[in-house]
Amino acid sequence: MKLHEVAERLGMEILVPGNGLQQQVTGGCTADLPSEALGRLAAGTVWITSRVHRNAIAVAALRRAAGIVLTNGVRPDNECLRLAETEGVALLATLLSPFEASGRIYELLR
Repeated sequence: MKLHEVAERLGMEILVPGNGLQQQVTGGCTADLPSEALGRLAAGTVWITSRVHRNAIAVAALRRAAGIVLTNGVRPDNECLRLAETEGVALLATLLSPFEASGRIYELLR
C-alpha cells in the first residue's frame, strides 16, 4: 500500500507531500528519538512519532523513509516544514496516539 493510501484510509492530513507519497510502505518505526529511529528506519518505512524537529527530518531523509507520521495532533514549526519540503520528506499529521497510529498502520499493511 502506498503512503498516500495509508493517509487517506486513516484520515491523516498531508502537511508536506514530499517524495514518499507514492512509495510502497513496507513497515514502520515508532520512536521519539532520532538516534533510536536511525537504526530502525529503512527505505519504504514510516516513522511514527509525537515529536518533530530538524534532526528527525534529516534522519528520515538519510534513511529514505516513506515519511513521518506526527501523532497526538503535533504540528511542525515553519522551519521543519521548509526543511521537509527541501529534503522531500513527507509529513503527515493525525490526532491518533503513537500506539493507535502504529496499530492501524500495521493492520493496513498485514
